[in-house]
Amino acid sequence: MISSQQLKQILTFSFTNGSSFVAPTCSIIATPSLYTTDSVPGSVVITGTLVPNDGTNISWTLTASGSTTALLIGTGNSLTYNIPSVPAIAGSYSYNWNITYEDNTGTTLSLVCPITITVTASAKYGQLANPGDNIVIAADLTPAIEGTLTVTNQSFIINLFPLIASNTGRIVIVVPDSYGAVTSITDNTNLDVTSQFNIINDVVNSRKIYVGINAVTPNTYYFRINF
Repeated sequence: MISSQQLKQILTFSFTNGSSFVAPTCSIIATPSLYTTDSVPGSVVITGTLVPNDGTNISWTLTASGSTTALLIGTGNSLTYNIPSVPAIAGSYSYNWNITYEDNTGTTLSLVCPITITVTASAKYGQLANPGDNIVIAADLTPAIEGTLTVTNQSFIINLFPLIASNTGRIVIVVPDSYGAVTSITDNTNLDVTSQFNIINDVVNSRKIYVGINAVTPNTYYFRINF
């Protein structure tokens, strides 16, 4: 029977071919890394930290995923890159921190740290101002009305969220098609309330507009959008 220390030594030998060489490690983040098309930040900064450990002759580049063009070149243990053109169109934008180093035998090796910035279309929710107000076609959701709605994202609406109705009017929930197909809308009792909404297909803006069939009285209502 072997001791835990002996087991550790065996594992270390197996993963390092008998060498005590410790390869570099890296971490990278983007600030912010997730936002909506309605809340595009003024800047997005990618920062990274490299721990060289036993690696030598370290150099690196930052590239956009799928490209070999270096956005930044360096040899130090840190990375700071302010994206010159902040992504504003819904999609995923990936970058790679490509690190090259030598091990204790002089062999050149590489390490890649990826980061993805995700821009999503905006979900929105709120209430129409008057009992007689309604949205029958997509064009009825005018910029003025849309401006009164609360802007949010998918991670918010897939959880139970409160909608505060301050007047007697119809509830409005806007869901981008890019989130996926909505299977149901449920309330805080887990009751399926999808049938309480008319669904307008806003083809031009690639989204669905859910409008309450009936006006509601002032209160706090809870909903969850299920995909």
